[in-house]
Amino acid sequence: MLTANKVDLRKSEKVILFAIVTHLIGYQIFGLIGSVLPVPFITQLFRLVTVVTIILVICFSRLKVTYTRAHVFLFFCIIAYVLRVLIYFANGFENSFFTFFYYFQNLFILLLIPIALIAFDLNKAHLEYLKQVFFKYSLFFILLLFILLPFSEPGRLGFERLNPISIALYLGAGIIIAANSNIKIFIKLIHIFLSLYLMILSGSRGPLLALLLCLFMFFLFRSSTKVKISLGGGFLFFIAVFIRFVQDIIAIAPALARFNPTSDAGYMSVGIRLEQYMSAIDIFTDNIFFGGSLLEQAHNYYPHNLFLELAMSTGLVGIIIVLLLASFTVIKAWKLPDSQKWINFLTLYFFLSMMFSASIATSYQLIILLLLVLRAKVDATSCPKVLKPS
Repeated sequence: MLTANKVDLRKSEKVILFAIVTHLIGYQIFGLIGSVLPVPFITQLFRLVTVVTIILVICFSRLKVTYTRAHVFLFFCIIAYVLRVLIYFANGFENSFFTFFYYFQNLFILLLIPIALIAFDLNKAHLEYLKQVFFKYSLFFILLLFILLPFSEPGRLGFERLNPISIALYLGAGIIIAANSNIKIFIKLIHIFLSLYLMILSGSRGPLLALLLCLFMFFLFRSSTKVKISLGGGFLFFIAVFIRFVQDIIAIAPALARFNPTSDAGYMSVGIRLEQYMSAIDIFTDNIFFGGSLLEQAHNYYPHNLFLELAMSTGLVGIIIVLLLASFTVIKAWKLPDSQKWINFLTLYFFLSMMFSASIATSYQLIILLLLVLRAKVDATSCPKVLKPS
């Protein structure tokens, strides 16, 4: 496998790629640090640093910025949603938590600016370097989690500035990166085992379910029939054991009570989600073309499902536009060579996870990953033409 340290990547390229990964998953790292160290605005500071770094590299490294049609269409989709949000606020939308600054920070600083700046093609070496940086961040994150376990909140693995869902989301992404990395199998297995252990402690079902679905898709398309049968049998055996001994397992790890729908914790969580889903569907059916609200009415919150939130806030118009974007992305992802398909599975994982927990305003990681897929070069052997010699 071609690795980034065996190809000619310029320092400017490495810096900007490092900044992109930091922008993608730095919140988890700095959120952990900020939970135990009295550093105000640390999660906002790192975002500002990454954006400024990307701008400086583009300005001083003679990096040629280009835009593809798919890139422009993605940018148009974000602008359209920002305008829809502004219309809601102009019509009197108010919420003590989901303020104008909340949407401005998430949609403009975290998403719109990076989408405008990441305007160059990515060849095989660039994607390999991104993967290497991501894996090193993942190892560091696991180490930090074990060091800071005594400071975790009781019940579920979570911290003051980092909730259990964010922890599980990043751990699952690290598993996908490790499974697709050219590293020693011993290190890979330890990484995956520790990540799964910490994901279970977090008690977050969405990322775990998304990870299982991604692994199923991975082995469905990229393994032999014997491997598929073996893994399928092993998975069914695991599910059977879990169902049989679920109460004993929950006694050992209380966070797992959320995975049992018959328990109080599991029933309450599932019940709240269903109420949010039904409220979002009601809003959509009452305002079918352009949507009717940024928040569902059952709990005055986002419905924890990107598709339902899209339907609720933008109606059929928004759904059709996003489906067009999704079709462009799927066609491009299908054409990528096998060595680059890890970015497809990582994007799919974030998409599935955010169908259970995230909001559109906080899904910048998913949308930036979509852009990376759209800007990945199908011809992995060619050099990037958009970069001028330093």
